[in-house]
Amino acid sequence: MASGTILSRPDRRNQRGKSSTLPKNHSDNLREALLALYHSGPNGFEGLLGIVLGSITGQSFRLAKSGSQRGRDGDSAFDGGATYFEGKRYRKSPKPAEITAKLFDLVKDDAGQVDLWILGATCEIAAQTATDMRFVCEKLSIGSVLLDWSDNDLGSLLVAIANAGKKAKDFINDTLKGKPKAALIKDALIAIDHFAEHPDLPARLESLRSALSAEEAGLGHARKRNRDWLTATLSSRVSARAAFGQPLAPRDTSGLAGVPRPLEANLTNAFAGVPKAEIYAVIGEEGVGKSWLTASAWLACDPSSILILSPAEDWRGGVSSR
Repeated sequence: MASGTILSRPDRRNQRGKSSTLPKNHSDNLREALLALYHSGPNGFEGLLGIVLGSITGQSFRLAKSGSQRGRDGDSAFDGGATYFEGKRYRKSPKPAEITAKLFDLVKDDAGQVDLWILGATCEIAAQTATDMRFVCEKLSIGSVLLDWSDNDLGSLLVAIANAGKKAKDFINDTLKGKPKAALIKDALIAIDHFAEHPDLPARLESLRSALSAEEAGLGHARKRNRDWLTATLSSRVSARAAFGQPLAPRDTSGLAGVPRPLEANLTNAFAGVPKAEIYAVIGEEGVGKSWLTASAWLACDPSSILILSPAEDWRGGVSSR
């Protein structure tokens, strides 16, 4: 959810490099129907959000009970609730404090199971609000995805609804039928059909589906934190000695620069892309620089896999003492 995989705004350009524009009538017609939905519950915007998320991720989402939401309107049903979502049926962007308050509510109830938090909104979320959301989620080591509206582009919420197709159409029809805003149904269904054929939809959908992977979001946060901490530690002899019991610091510029070794190129295959072997072993006598070689090779890879360093003295009977 990288820091967590975050889809805050889609790429505003198509493959030809020109701005991707929307027919305003279709966009406005669909949005007005969404705004006519009740804001919460299985027959409201929350219910629709659960349906479109299920269509993209391939798993079911359940709504939270009223009064016990704690930072989410619903969560994923079959993975221990690793994905939370919050729905906002608004015409204008909510204030940043309103979104961060929801996230802090989540903290009170989180037992460490949440990998991804999704905000779905019928308005375009202001840039500062999106930035604050990303910042708080990163601090919580939770991935975040923003499904909002765009007045001028194929926004992520529109992509999700177009992908849901008939399920979204049936929901809007069944929910608004016989209601004061029933006249909005026909044009909203036409709009969904229109955007389902939009030439940019496949690329946007692929990006959205990747962002909505709770596994990728959680792993992305772990990679970023691992990279940031190890890079800082491996850049200071003092920090490395405190962490590992030895001055393992290939990036420390205060001393003599290390001499690159040809073996580093072989080790990069272990840290980037698909490994060419299941196990890589660096073997040599004590003090010849095995750890240094490994750390240097990992630092040279960006992006890289997660690296865990565990000194031999930390292991007793095959189980780490840390």
